[in-house]
Amino acid sequence: MKMIIDHWAVPITSTDGKLLGVELRTRVSINDCPVIIGKGRESKQLLEDVHTQQVREVERKTDWFQENNLFCVLTTQTDTSADYLPFLKYFTTENNSSQKIWLDGVGAYLSSTLPLVAGNVEVARLDRSFANEHINREIFHIIIKNLLQYCEKVIVPVQDKKHYPMLREADVWAVQGQYRSIRFDKCENLL
Repeated sequence: MKMIIDHWAVPITSTDGKLLGVELRTRVSINDCPVIIGKGRESKQLLEDVHTQQVREVERKTDWFQENNLFCVLTTQTDTSADYLPFLKYFTTENNSSQKIWLDGVGAYLSSTLPLVAGNVEVARLDRSFANEHINREIFHIIIKNLLQYCEKVIVPVQDKKHYPMLREADVWAVQGQYRSIRFDKCENLL
């Protein structure tokens, strides 16, 4: 069995283009076949292995993250977390913690708003499809304002800078999707 694991840094920036942090995304292929992490028979062990490798990659960049006051966010949260890396955050879709969470997929089909109402959300990232569907509607500004009543910060996946003035006006903290991903081992080039 031949497994290839690639780590990518997806920039998360302010609406002014300042780098705030990166999302570490990992692509896995087994025998040249892409694998969806967390799905299938070996999902739990693969998820643990990927998470361990991600944490190792982030550890190598600790000085860079801390010196530049940046965060790194993962979506592969497991039962183990790297609490000794204060800049490391985890996107989740569930409220399984008493600590502040980074809620992912807000507005996605069948997503829950319970974590928002519970008051445990520090950052909420909108679902990409939801954002694309509603960003040109006049109500989008109101959606963001309402979200900010239940969380501290909002990230909006957006491809077009023409939306930035409206997002700034709505107090959106960050955007994702404007800049291309790069290999995680080269993430210093994002500055």
